[in-house]
Amino acid sequence: ADTSPPLRGTIFNNSLILLGSYSVGIQLYDANITNVSFNNINTSSTGSDGIYALRSGNITVKYNLIKSILGKGMVLSRSPNSIISENNFTTHEVGSYTFEGSEISGSLIAFNNLTNYGASGLILYLNGYSENVTVTGNELNTNGSNNFGLGIYRVNSSLFSYNKIYHTGSPWGYGIVIDTGTAKNIILNNNISVSHTLTGPWEIRDDNNDAGFVNYLIYNNTYGEIKWIDNGTGSFLRNMDVVGAIGLDMNLYIRNNSILFNSSAIISGPLNYTPANIT
Repeated sequence: ADTSPPLRGTIFNNSLILLGSYSVGIQLYDANITNVSFNNINTSSTGSDGIYALRSGNITVKYNLIKSILGKGMVLSRSPNSIISENNFTTHEVGSYTFEGSEISGSLIAFNNLTNYGASGLILYLNGYSENVTVTGNELNTNGSNNFGLGIYRVNSSLFSYNKIYHTGSPWGYGIVIDTGTAKNIILNNNISVSHTLTGPWEIRDDNNDAGFVNYLIYNNTYGEIKWIDNGTGSFLRNMDVVGAIGLDMNLYIRNNSILFNSSAIISGPLNYTPANIT
């Protein structure tokens, strides 16, 4: 299916099977205010993507089932203020992305299930000068070697909350990767667990390298909050490397009148010796 360029449109309840190489199940160009819902898309050839949207702001993509064997699940590019919600994305290609978003300021990515079985890929990758993006309630799963869960590159002033990021079965996994030029983001109540069968994996890897780009790690509930603070050069928020599972009711417990942080679960990184506000 191809739209170019309506101002409003609906693509609803289709079943698409792609066999040709470098093809796209649903392609949107300049397709503002388009609704893509309840579609079932299967691609099995090299370079074939489930959904590709370019310059298509204010689109809604919901309740779709997308499986891509040798391509990407969805690409959202230069398409601000969009809603990507309650979809199921599965990819298998080595080195590919399950979902890639660039220049998508003001967008909401919520309650999606994303699974990547390939190696050296990324499940959810946001890049390219985006602000005020909300990524919440998603579940990211992979067992591919050297896979990344959530990659953030030049995305600022955004919220990443209540996501579950799991890497199981194979060594060399990464939960969240914060790339250079990424700042002022709130990373709130995410549960992250990566296989540690070999040394090297990170639950959170921060490549800003203490260059003054600060992001914020927070866990809270109705009983209280723990929020690590920026105390200058060398502090955790300026080098947010975490090796070891972290999350509410994993190694952080916030109860009535008590907060427990099991620091022994953190294998390395500056988290354990950086001050935090506890309220």
